[in-house]
Amino acid sequence: EKYLPCAEQHLKVYLNQESVQKAIHVRHIPTRWHACAPEENLTYSRKDYIASQIDLYKELIAVAKEGRLNLWMLVFSGDNDSVCSTSSTQAWIYDLGVDPIPEQDWNEWTVNKQTAGFVTRFDLGEKSHSNFIFATVHGAGHEVPAYRPVEALELFTQFLRNEL
Repeated sequence: EKYLPCAEQHLKVYLNQESVQKAIHVRHIPTRWHACAPEENLTYSRKDYIASQIDLYKELIAVAKEGRLNLWMLVFSGDNDSVCSTSSTQAWIYDLGVDPIPEQDWNEWTVNKQTAGFVTRFDLGEKSHSNFIFATVHGAGHEVPAYRPVEALELFTQFLRNEL
């Protein structure tokens, strides 16, 4: 339940044990496990890697506002994310030209009667049958499911059930 800043390092040590590799049927033992592929194995360009996705969201929002598609969009952010902070995520969302629905702005969502974060629904207009939702996950870092798996699953479940 607590934030474990070195969890990735523990996983790396564990997966590099010969006994573990045998148990999970690794073909070539020993295999050196890495959290990310070594640079020489990357098959995408750095240009694509750093490309902003904001224009894609603008296009999706425009289509949703016109009512041409029924889109369900959820953007979530761990409130301990030092890579993409909650405030930075909020900034680009508000730059999309969407406004929060007043009574659905920064509402608490819970897991097991505990605050798990806050959620905001955005108004996409009268023509739209789409949802655009921003949620925070309390105590989570950049990879929300790795830091808060129970909360991540509950967030996704509530989103799919339209309960956020």
